[in-house]
Amino acid sequence: MCGFNRVLTVLIFLVQQSESRAQVILTAEPPHTEMMDGETVTFTCKVKGSELDSFTRWDYSLIKLSGTQETRLSTHTGEGLLTYNLKLIESDSTQYKCEARNGSDVIMSSPHTLSVKNLPRVVLTPQPGWTEIFNTERVTLSCKIEGAVNDWGYLWYKNGQKLSVDRTRDSYSITSAGPSDTGTYTCKGEHKKRQLNTYSSNSVQLHVSALPHMVLTLQPGWTEIYNKESVTLSCKIEGAVNDWGYLWYKNGQKLSVDRTRDSYSITSAGPSDSGTYTCKGEHKKRPLNTYSSNSVQLHVLALPQVTLTLQPRWTEIFNTERVTLSCKLEGAVNDWGYLWYTNGQKLSVDRTGDMYNIHSAGQSDSGTYTCKGEHKNRKLYTTSSNSVTINVLASPISALTMEPNYSGFYPSEQVTLTCDIQNSQAVWRYQWYKDGDFISRDFNREKTYTIQSIEKSHRGVYTCMGKIQGRDVYSKVSKHVILNVYDLPHVALTLQPGWTEIFNTERVTLSCKIEGAVNDWGYLWYKNGQKLSVDRTRDSYSITSAGPSDSGTYTCKGEHKKRPLNTYSSNSVQLHVLGLPHVVLTLQYNWTEIFNTESVTLSCKIEGAVNDWGYLWYKNGQKLSVDRTRDSYSITSAGPSDTGTYTCKGEHKARPLKTGNSNDVTLKVFDNPKPLVTQKLPSGWIFTGDTVILSCGVSTGPAGWRYHWHKDRQGAARQSTDLSSTDGSSYTISYAALSHSGEYFCRAERGREPFYSLYSDAVQLNITARPWAVIILETGWTEIFRTDSLTLRCDVEGSSDEWNYTWYRDSQHLPLNHSGDRYTLIPGNGSYQSEYKCRGNRTGVPSYTVISGQIGQIKSFKCGRSLCLLLAVFYLVLLLS
Repeated sequence: MCGFNRVLTVLIFLVQQSESRAQVILTAEPPHTEMMDGETVTFTCKVKGSELDSFTRWDYSLIKLSGTQETRLSTHTGEGLLTYNLKLIESDSTQYKCEARNGSDVIMSSPHTLSVKNLPRVVLTPQPGWTEIFNTERVTLSCKIEGAVNDWGYLWYKNGQKLSVDRTRDSYSITSAGPSDTGTYTCKGEHKKRQLNTYSSNSVQLHVSALPHMVLTLQPGWTEIYNKESVTLSCKIEGAVNDWGYLWYKNGQKLSVDRTRDSYSITSAGPSDSGTYTCKGEHKKRPLNTYSSNSVQLHVLALPQVTLTLQPRWTEIFNTERVTLSCKLEGAVNDWGYLWYTNGQKLSVDRTGDMYNIHSAGQSDSGTYTCKGEHKNRKLYTTSSNSVTINVLASPISALTMEPNYSGFYPSEQVTLTCDIQNSQAVWRYQWYKDGDFISRDFNREKTYTIQSIEKSHRGVYTCMGKIQGRDVYSKVSKHVILNVYDLPHVALTLQPGWTEIFNTERVTLSCKIEGAVNDWGYLWYKNGQKLSVDRTRDSYSITSAGPSDSGTYTCKGEHKKRPLNTYSSNSVQLHVLGLPHVVLTLQYNWTEIFNTESVTLSCKIEGAVNDWGYLWYKNGQKLSVDRTRDSYSITSAGPSDTGTYTCKGEHKARPLKTGNSNDVTLKVFDNPKPLVTQKLPSGWIFTGDTVILSCGVSTGPAGWRYHWHKDRQGAARQSTDLSSTDGSSYTISYAALSHSGEYFCRAERGREPFYSLYSDAVQLNITARPWAVIILETGWTEIFRTDSLTLRCDVEGSSDEWNYTWYRDSQHLPLNHSGDRYTLIPGNGSYQSEYKCRGNRTGVPSYTVISGQIGQIKSFKCGRSLCLLLAVFYLVLLLS
């Protein structure tokens, strides 16, 4: 029981603490303190701050304060909150608060003050102020919201339907009214930040009427008048005419006329009054015009123009021809009659007739004719027409001429026959006759008949006759002209000499022969169809020294000296200019230096068709007496007189034609040569073991020589050991011995049928034995038993010269620091167990010795006194052996 009391006490304490912290919150949505009439505000009451509010029931009341009076608008009991929606009117401007009760505990919210204002008044006005408007007029409706207009936009309505207008616009303009714009217009304000509209404005009723119709009339009723006539135009406006004035237009330009006048008069018409007239109504109080009236086209005419024409239209007529003159008045011809005149004198002719006929012309009908118009109802005359002069002629005469007027023509020439009708300006057609027959039955408008290229068939007698175009008027037949046609002379082209293949430098002449009267003709020359620049009086064309550019096809023609006339081309001559064949002179063995008694052959080769050519031979420019059929020239046993420069050339067997010279071959004939033997290696003393090289050469050059070697006597040749020389010009002794000493000769040979030179002088070879190197044991007898080393010395037998030495151990060259004449062996390093040799070297001759013999193997070991003595004796014997 005591525990329960403690729990209850704690709960009471918590409730008291919770209630002491609770408060009621009043919120309004929207939270504005200033609202508009017709807006709705939502109040919410809720207790917050109590730890027990989640399960505590509260009694809520929304209280409206009106001075000291409180009005409870809504109550609610529960664990949640109180919500109340209030649609505002102006009397709702006051304070509101919320009360929450829990038993005896009451919590009051802070007050919320509302100020409710009336919606602003909206006024709609038209500008201009009338609501009855006409088509095309402009009207602007202005919507005005009283008060703070920056917070409001604008909504526009026609006949209760919202218009699609920018909501920022406080005006709505109709720029050109039409029937569809008739209706009732209103506007409203729309709050920019709240979902709130004003009440509708006053309505404006617009009524769009059609503009009144305009009618323009003419008095009198014709639209074509003559100069100085009067006419009045009247403008009528249908409907309420008192509201309208009048505007007058001519050709779209406003006329300066009193606007109160409904008529426009022209008292004396002139050409400047011609035009299109209209009128319009102009409202007296508004800037408004009606549409244009119908147009009236007024044409002020000059007196009719009178034109006199001739039918047919020629002014030259011939006896018995028929002609009609027609007088034409422009415009309404029914109102006019006609007056006729010849040479200024009125003719007695019916005035109703617009034509004057001459049925069969005679000389008396020649003259100048005119006519006039005479008005049937008014005393009015036109000016005179143009004049027409008629010349009545006798029958014409035809005259035929020929150009050029040659007595005869050649084929391809041109001739023109001209048929002239004398003393007539009429348009004539012409008919041509040959040998009395029609060339063409039709009359041609050309007065000339041209034969562009005469043929034999054109030969004959020609006449002509004329006929006027469109009329049956003929001239007399002309006198005849005779056309003679001759054959063009034949042209023949010949070639002298007659061959068409010629060689460079040859001469050829082309001759052009024209049959018949050659004095009338010159000559034209052509190569490959291109005219050559040759004197036209020349009947031949010569090529004095032919070249490749002269190859081609040649023709000629005759050119008449007095007429633009050429003959046909001659036969063609094809010339082909060949290069002279190339001539090559060759030498049999190709060496130009030969020797007495030697044989040589020169060969002359002509490229191409050699059967057409013979051969001419020359030495030093002088012709040799050699058979011209021979293409070679042989010297069987040369002598000094055969020295010289040789050439050859080809000589044509059938033409006086030679080729150019061949190349030169210069031969020089020498005495029989004696070779020279020289020692090439070595240059001085020869020692055994040396390599010896002997060289053999002929001073006139190596051309074609082979060499033979001989020793001690002239006879059988020795074989050369020089493998690098193919002609045996050198002889090599690879390892000289004492037996190689002796005299050496050589001799040269060349050609298929060998030609031999003299023997050379002898060269003496003396071979000297090369000195020997020997090794001497230099260690003394008494020292052998007291030392651990041996000393060897290298000496050159029989030489007192100064030498350097090279030592070898087991055939291997020892280092340079062992270049002295002594070499010491130290036991223990294996030196006693090797073979030793030496060689002498120096800069003089000979430069080295024969390598010495060997010292036998010396072995390192310990021995007793007697044994060492025996060894010493053994080595001494060995060294001395």
